[in-house]
Order: sequence, then C-alpha cells, then structure tokens
Amino acid sequence: MATKNKAQIGMDDRIISNSELLALLEERESLREAARAFRNKDKDAKDAVMKLDEPMPYRIGRFIISETKREGRHIDFEVSPSSSVKITTADE
Repeated sequence: MATKNKAQIGMDDRIISNSELLALLEERESLREAARAFRNKDKDAKDAVMKLDEPMPYRIGRFIISETKREGRHIDFEVSPSSSVKITTADE
C-alpha cells in the first residue's frame, strides 16, 4: 500500500531511525483491515446469537455460546492524569 508523505508534521520535524520499531509499525498497519473485518463479523455473530430464542449455554459446531450477566451499578471514582500514544500513518 503506497502512502503519501506529509510535507512536515511541525516546524521541527524529528525523524528517528529504528528498524525494529519501523518493522513493528508496518506489521501493525498490515493487520488493520483484518482487525476491522474481525470486529464487524464479531458484531454480526453476536447480533445473530441474541436474535435466537435458545437458552444459553449451548454448542454449535466447535463453538460454545454463553452469556455473562452483570448487574447494574453506580460507579464513582477519580481519574488520575495519564497520557496515551496515538499512531497514525503520514497520509492520515
């Protein structure tokens, strides 16, 4: 997949060289469509299971279908400061 390079990300672009990290990022990117397809099929399968009027748990082929129920509850907590990493490609 060809990517377009952005002219720059900021006034002080920093380009690093790390072949191990670059290989990991390229592998991650190559799996993106497969992960998206899995999430879509997972949602479709779970929707289909919920439409059936079968008591759980049950087996279908090699799959075991079960349900976990959680009681409603109130959650009150403090969130500590944090940071996260965002990874995008140059053409996004």
